[in-house]
Amino acid sequence: MVRENLVVLLSDLPLGADVSFHQRKVDMRGAVADGVEYMGIRWGQRDGRNGYTDSRAIENWQNAGLERLLRMMYWVWDQRAGPHHTASAHMGGIRRVSRTYDGELPPVADLELLPLVWNEFHEFLIMMEVWAGVRPDCYSGSWFLARVAPLPLWLEDYNFWLTGYNDQGPDIYGPLKELNPNVVDWQQSSSWFVN
Repeated sequence: MVRENLVVLLSDLPLGADVSFHQRKVDMRGAVADGVEYMGIRWGQRDGRNGYTDSRAIENWQNAGLERLLRMMYWVWDQRAGPHHTASAHMGGIRRVSRTYDGELPPVADLELLPLVWNEFHEFLIMMEVWAGVRPDCYSGSWFLARVAPLPLWLEDYNFWLTGYNDQGPDIYGPLKELNPNVVDWQQSSSWFVN
């Protein structure tokens, strides 16, 4: 599949943010007033043997819905505990938050931690798609994907949510640029929090 070069006009993509317990109480109304259209809400990650769900996942999910923000859940792919962090273990963590998915936008797999076993991550993406009924997106950035090159060809089949803490959009370089990703949104900030 040949795509146009998406490096231009990335700033025209919708403005979004991600939130987790790190932001504490999030001012969803303030985010909407600043032009945020969607909110990526962390549901958890496989950190340690058993993993954890984000303590503010349900609160953030409900509050974003009340403000009519488009919602997507994201799950942090984390294989640092080795054999305990299989695709099935990650999906078990997601299902602890909800057996079904009712987000307005596709779910997202957050890919920014080492080590990374590509085959296991791909299996996780396939499981997420079955669970959600829609193909998930990948959240990452050129800064990370340059560290895990070469990128597998199947990664072309996924849309990307990229980091870009600026007003222009994310930088696309190195292996990610060679992949010519389909960038569907970008994260500018996660700064709408109140305590």
